[in-house]
Amino acid sequence: MSLMLFQGKTFISQVQDYYTNYEWLSQFETYYATREGREFCDGLWDVCRQRFPHFMDELRGMADGAKVDFLKVGYLHNIPG
Repeated sequence: MSLMLFQGKTFISQVQDYYTNYEWLSQFETYYATREGREFCDGLWDVCRQRFPHFMDELRGMADGAKVDFLKVGYLHNIPG
């Protein structure tokens, strides 16, 4: 079990609360819904997967452990806000 999967399961309520109440995330979702936003973010996502696969696996573990959408976790940790 990855460390982040363990943390996601252990702190599930805190992690879910964080991603539910993080104000910037709604702005990201609005931007991501546009064609320009999706193209930019998906391009960034591809680079992160290629260059930092272990980091992306850990974020996947956090999302899976806390039962939070992986896109929210991944993008929030990869796009400066």
